[in-house]
Amino acid sequence: MKRTVKVGIFLLVIISGLTLSSSALSNPPSQEPVAPTPSPLTEVRLSAEDDRRQIEVRGDQLLVVTLEGNLSTGYIWEVEGLDEKVLRQRGEIENQQESNLLGACSRHIIRFQAVGEGQTTLNVVQRRPWEEGIEPIHRFSVQVMTVGPFIDVPVGTPEAAPQSSEGTVSAVDQSPGLMLPPSFNWCDLGGCTPIKDQGACGSCWAFGTVGPLESKIRLLDGFQQDLSEQYLVSCNTDGWGCCGGSWAHDYHLSKIPPSESEAGAVMEAAFPYGSALIDCGDPEVPCSGPYTHPYKIDGWAYVGPEDGVPSGADIKQAIYDHGPVSVAICVGSAFAGYTGGVFQTNETCDEVVNHGVVLVGWNGTDGAWILRNSWGATWGESGYMRIKYGTSNVGYSANYIFYNELTNKVYLPLVMKSYSPGLPPGPFYSVADACVLQGYATVNFGDTTDMWAGYDDYLEPDGKIARSLIRFNLSAIPTGTSINNAVLRVYLVNSYDFPGETRTITTYRIASAWSESSVTWNNQPSFSSAYGSAPVTHGAWGWYSFDVTSLVRGWINGTIPNNGVMLRGPEWSGSDSSWKGFSTREDYSYRPRLVITYTGSGASSEAQIGSESLEIGEPARTIVETLTSLGKASVAGTNLCETQPTGNKCLAMQ
Repeated sequence: MKRTVKVGIFLLVIISGLTLSSSALSNPPSQEPVAPTPSPLTEVRLSAEDDRRQIEVRGDQLLVVTLEGNLSTGYIWEVEGLDEKVLRQRGEIENQQESNLLGACSRHIIRFQAVGEGQTTLNVVQRRPWEEGIEPIHRFSVQVMTVGPFIDVPVGTPEAAPQSSEGTVSAVDQSPGLMLPPSFNWCDLGGCTPIKDQGACGSCWAFGTVGPLESKIRLLDGFQQDLSEQYLVSCNTDGWGCCGGSWAHDYHLSKIPPSESEAGAVMEAAFPYGSALIDCGDPEVPCSGPYTHPYKIDGWAYVGPEDGVPSGADIKQAIYDHGPVSVAICVGSAFAGYTGGVFQTNETCDEVVNHGVVLVGWNGTDGAWILRNSWGATWGESGYMRIKYGTSNVGYSANYIFYNELTNKVYLPLVMKSYSPGLPPGPFYSVADACVLQGYATVNFGDTTDMWAGYDDYLEPDGKIARSLIRFNLSAIPTGTSINNAVLRVYLVNSYDFPGETRTITTYRIASAWSESSVTWNNQPSFSSAYGSAPVTHGAWGWYSFDVTSLVRGWINGTIPNNGVMLRGPEWSGSDSSWKGFSTREDYSYRPRLVITYTGSGASSEAQIGSESLEIGEPARTIVETLTSLGKASVAGTNLCETQPTGNKCLAMQ
């Protein structure tokens, strides 16, 4: 996509006796915020304390009602049933944030002018516009008597400088080197947990913090967990609560509140959410720890500036590499009224942003982010929104977490696997992988997070044939070791194909040397001898296995040089062309791996965890769940044999 720059063309027309019409400037320069229009009307000011009063408003007076609220909750103030022959609202409701926190409370200012003599009831209600049939959470009502004479004076309200969401859209343009799909959604890969509802509490920051961790647990550990936002709201030591806060990842990493003995997330069942009906200024739910902390992150980082919006390309890469991303946005009444489609109303906040949400992906066809909100599943598109790139500062302060992506080992007095001294237990992870594309014959794709196999007719320029290269270092296995079985495992992360279509991907022996940092289509290594194949189905994301036993035996006994393995798919063009994309070693959790068994590396049939017996080859998930019940959960993929074997035995979780 090319960046489009709009340039206003100014014509200066000098004609004797004529003045220049304002319409001659087809694109006037951006204006500074416009101050309220001076009004000769005196003000009658009301607040929540004046509820149910009877007041008189003269024709030369302006009635100004100021009420407390919080736009980050989806609850907005609306005027209900106003008799406009007597009293008329002037301008839009003005919102003034009380701080720069996410979820900050705000003052909502509504102005009215008497336009005719009479008596009317002014009713203002606070509710969520999409929750039909539900009573407002607050009401404000006064009896108003108006007295003339009346004057028609327009009353201004502060306006933000005109903005357009178009200016930042080009920031998401992709270069071929990014290797990102045109559309991507972690929900399609099973990475989204059920939508939650923060209620009337400005705790969006807590939901925006917890959301990515719940997704990572589901993606990496394979099961769904419900973590507590209330723990962050009630136990933080930063003074955050229902009137705002900030990203609280540190409490899942290393920050320990006074009531706790360690950092980490708390389960929802241990500290259920209880702030749904709490307004700003109301007593908060107390922290009643200590709590158990079964989950902990390894770190977190900003995508770009802490106080700014990164480029769209950087946000996409972060989502693709690290999972759902926490971001801030400015929300107002239009956002609250969203019911579906692509949202592109560019709302502005006096503190830049006021709400914390999560981005789970993007839709290239719509030019929109896929936004996960915390206002319940009845809002928007089942709790989600498609929002046009660059709208309402979406993406501000974008950040992501590390969970089970960094080294994290736990030592346990358990025997799970035995092996001969000097032989590593495996698996072996790729030390080099790359993709070569015929359409980019001189471009190196050795540092991307996915690699393709097949044929793409639609990549611009035409990508044509795509092949993937993978190499492993097996030098730790002594020459001549008897190999029982060897399986290459790769993780399908994207695909270009018809829904449900299955294609055969085949492994080949790479016959010559190659370098991850310099290999291209033009200098790709030679290959020969097909080995294991596997049917790979579009949309069936996950691990696929290829039998490469005979190839690995050749590598180990020295009859075949170890230059790695090539993945190839159907390499034909036309309407039936397709490609499959597999994760590379740049994506630590889903990097390619070789699972090799050989003499002396089998699992022990006598392995036990407490009173729980484990059969040979029992899934690691069973082991993890058993350890969790003992409060000593480890990490799937961690191999304790690498660091502290007990004699010639150790615990290995793969």
